[in-house]
Amino acid sequence: MSTDFHAQFFADFSKLLESSKDYDLVLYAGEGPARKQFNVHKLILSIRSDYFQAALSSNWLKKQGDYYVFEKANIEGDVFEILLRYFYTGKVNVNAVREEKLLELLYACDELGLTELLPFIQDHFITKKSKYICDNAGYVYKSIFRFTSCEQLKDVCLRAIILDPTKLFFSSAYLELDVATIVPILKKKLSIKEVELWKHIICWGRAQHRNLNRDHSKWSEEDIKLMAESVKPLIEHVNFLSMTSKEYYDEVRPYRKILPKELRDQIKKCIMVPARLEKSLLTQKRTKIFESQLIDLSVVPAIASWIDDRDEHYTLVNLPYAFKLIYRGKKAGFKDYKFFSACSEKSSTVIIGKVKGFPCVFGAYNFYSWKTSPPKVSAKSFIFELPNGNSARGASVGRRKSHRNMYYYRSPAGISLCPAFTINGQMWNSTYENCQYDLRFRVKSGLIEDFEVFEVIKLDPSIFR
Repeated sequence: MSTDFHAQFFADFSKLLESSKDYDLVLYAGEGPARKQFNVHKLILSIRSDYFQAALSSNWLKKQGDYYVFEKANIEGDVFEILLRYFYTGKVNVNAVREEKLLELLYACDELGLTELLPFIQDHFITKKSKYICDNAGYVYKSIFRFTSCEQLKDVCLRAIILDPTKLFFSSAYLELDVATIVPILKKKLSIKEVELWKHIICWGRAQHRNLNRDHSKWSEEDIKLMAESVKPLIEHVNFLSMTSKEYYDEVRPYRKILPKELRDQIKKCIMVPARLEKSLLTQKRTKIFESQLIDLSVVPAIASWIDDRDEHYTLVNLPYAFKLIYRGKKAGFKDYKFFSACSEKSSTVIIGKVKGFPCVFGAYNFYSWKTSPPKVSAKSFIFELPNGNSARGASVGRRKSHRNMYYYRSPAGISLCPAFTINGQMWNSTYENCQYDLRFRVKSGLIEDFEVFEVIKLDPSIFR
């Protein structure tokens, strides 16, 4: 007969942490005002961490009086406090730990070789902090790039950057990245125009040499050489031939001296004699995978989950769909016939919109095409509302209650999925009367600020390779 007394065992061990009884090691974690002192047991740290097993048994471990003294300045005191509780009790609670500290905790786990704890924290970060990752993909990627044990989190960051490169290029973290970190990103099929990528590379190069004259026409030969050497590994991944002649003339030509002479000659030859196109000048073709002025990338996995009627939301790791923008009211015009001209042939579409003066975003998913006549009924179609476009938290989803009066197409009401969801020109109207969806929108009517239509298509996994 046998039994398990682990709970009581660790409860007794935790008393050692609280009382520091018979401690033999004084450990200092962090530096400056955040530096903390911990009275701990050398044996326990050595058993719980391979790093400490080696470090605390070395000859250079100092002893002052009755106690050994160890400095760990590169791990913050409050982060090490979390690890100590894990060492002594086998428990860790990261629910209340803010995102920046979680990244520091990942660093500490990697540093100390905590192969059991690190995957747990990484998984928590991916599943519970997806909004933060989407908004700060560049910073997170920069923080963990050199951690060999955080490949899954790196992959999530790369997916966010590929789907929406602004998450990297418009962040301060981008200018702090080194070449070795940027090149793997540029090799991906980024959803960005080539000329925009070029401008971001120039911006990065300038940030590495802040003493350069802001007016590039006044750069000396030494300045040009310095800039050319910095950006050379990056410009190898720019597809210059996909730029228009105007883009090349306005944005690249002013900096032509930083391009290798051979590259300049090849570009000139291909422009003058297109038949002699150099394959070496053609990198992967970049296409916009997601772009919206109304919702953030972090909302997309939630909408994809509603489409598949999943209780657990997708993440950027397993996102199965791309949302291809096919219509924007502000750009194409708030005319019903323009909408039907662009969207009537498309099935599986998402419409999102915003009424002026209100933060909430209205939305709908239509499983069938907008030209279907007579209207088809689908339990897969639904309407939804977001408190704002930055997050899916607090969202409401309304699904069909019955097959009657499911939705309408080219009707006097304009673009209509049901009485609760009607766009007429630039006007929004929502009435619950005879509505077959169990959702009441907060905004009943008003002038539409903008609306966007996305075609939902299967996401090609190759874009992430």
